[in-house]
Amino acid sequence: MNLENLCLPVSVIVPLYNREAFLPQLFRTLESQTFKEFEVILIDDGSSDGTHAWIEKHFRESVLTYQYVYQDNGGPYKARNNGLKHAKGKYIVLFDSDDEWPDYHLKQFFDAMESNKDIDWIFASIKIIEHESRNVLQESNFVDKRGNEHPVISLQSESRLVGDREIKVIIDPRLPETMIEHTLPGSMQCSIIKRSVFDSHLFDESFRTAYDRFYCMKTAIKGFKFGYLKNTHLIYHVHDDNISTVSANTPAEKLKKSAITMIRGYRLIEKEAVNSKQKKAAKKRVSEVHAWELSMAEQSLGDYKASISAICVAINNSPKNFSFYKTLFATYVKLILSNLISFIRVDK
Repeated sequence: MNLENLCLPVSVIVPLYNREAFLPQLFRTLESQTFKEFEVILIDDGSSDGTHAWIEKHFRESVLTYQYVYQDNGGPYKARNNGLKHAKGKYIVLFDSDDEWPDYHLKQFFDAMESNKDIDWIFASIKIIEHESRNVLQESNFVDKRGNEHPVISLQSESRLVGDREIKVIIDPRLPETMIEHTLPGSMQCSIIKRSVFDSHLFDESFRTAYDRFYCMKTAIKGFKFGYLKNTHLIYHVHDDNISTVSANTPAEKLKKSAITMIRGYRLIEKEAVNSKQKKAAKKRVSEVHAWELSMAEQSLGDYKASISAICVAINNSPKNFSFYKTLFATYVKLILSNLISFIRVDK
């Protein structure tokens, strides 16, 4: 049902780029929602596959209220900003086409928002699975493999009831710096957000990946109020086409690109920070990404001098972190051994 002038309380924004293979899963997830008062804004970011044709056939035949908007390829954040221009809801929900929601997702989020007018952003737990096998890789991203709660979840909060369900409202003033150091565990795809947050600031379209985390941090720095539900609200699929996921098998070039993006993002957050604790947290993350992520990526590419340079930046930023000096020493040893091996090969 393509009714562009219909105003519904929730707008679901979905960027799409050559996601035809995931559209049936997306469609099932949206149709399965027990809450029906939402519109779907489908932003096609220049797809060259059969995305448009699939949408025309299946969405037109459904009861879903939707808009299809095509744009030249500009990345997911340009697509989201474009979606916000078309969205009419007072609450915004972001969704990636390759993930899933349980059928209660929108209903529980909407009820929690409507019952707590002072909250600007509500997030929930994510289950992570392997796409093809559906094997569970992590039951909840609120708890790590050792059973420790995510630092954001460990912050001081107050409990409120929405029907028979508990919502936690974070009242700890350390939220911004905690989020800077450890990110938001619920992510933007597992959240419901007041429109007023996006009226305050939009996505930085110069980023192609990773800006979600920095958007969350910026929102906390600005003083918006966060709450969360502890149950699972998103099933995140891990597959080869994830544009931002890095792992042990990720090519070194992608790891380097990811590290550079992270450094840029944390430097922006350092500029946005409003007190010394927030600035210190951002600066710490810049140092850690230089020392661990960028330096390791450079080593994987065989450029030990660039690796050493990255570690030196980390030491300059955080001279009291002695683990950086150990890494620097180990990298110098690797450089010497690499040069020695090259010399032996040439001599033969």
